[in-house]
Amino acid sequence: MFRQLNRDDGVTITELATALFVSSLIVAGAMTWATATLRTQTRNQDAVATVDELRFAKSQLTRELRFAAAVIPPASGDDSISMWLDDGDEIKALGEIVTYEVMADRTLSRYTDDTLQPAKIIAQGLVAAETSFTVAGSTIDITLSIDLDPTDSYQSRQVTTSITARNT
Repeated sequence: MFRQLNRDDGVTITELATALFVSSLIVAGAMTWATATLRTQTRNQDAVATVDELRFAKSQLTRELRFAAAVIPPASGDDSISMWLDDGDEIKALGEIVTYEVMADRTLSRYTDDTLQPAKIIAQGLVAAETSFTVAGSTIDITLSIDLDPTDSYQSRQVTTSITARNT
C-alpha cells in the first residue's frame, strides 16, 4: 500500500531553494555587519586625526605666542589674534606680524603681513562660535572647538589653554 521513499534520490528543488535562501540571509547579515564595522572604524580614525590636528594647531599657536615680542589683541570679536614675532633686531619688518584667524570656511589659518606669503591652513572644521582668543594683560586664553561630525552636535571637541606671554 505505502511505498517507502528511497533516500538516494537527491534533494528536491524546494529544499535547494530553501537552503540557498537561508545561506543568502546569513551572507547578507555578515556583509552588513562588516560594512558597519568598517564605517565605524573609518569614522573613529578620522576623529582621532582631527583631534590630533587640533592639538598640533594649539601647540604651534602656543609656542609662537610664548615667544612673541608683542601680542596684538583682537580688533573686533575674538576670532583672530595677531603677534609680532621679532627676529631679534627689534624692528618690525615685513613678515614678522603673524595672525591666526578662524575663517568663514571653518579653517584656522596662519598668515603674515607679507602678502607674498600665502595663508597656511592649520586646522579644519572649527566651530567659529565656540573658538575664541581672549587677551587680558599678559594672559591669553585660547579655546579651539572642532566638529568631528557636522551632523551630530554632540561630536565636537574643545582644546583650551591659558598662556602667559613672556614679552608683553
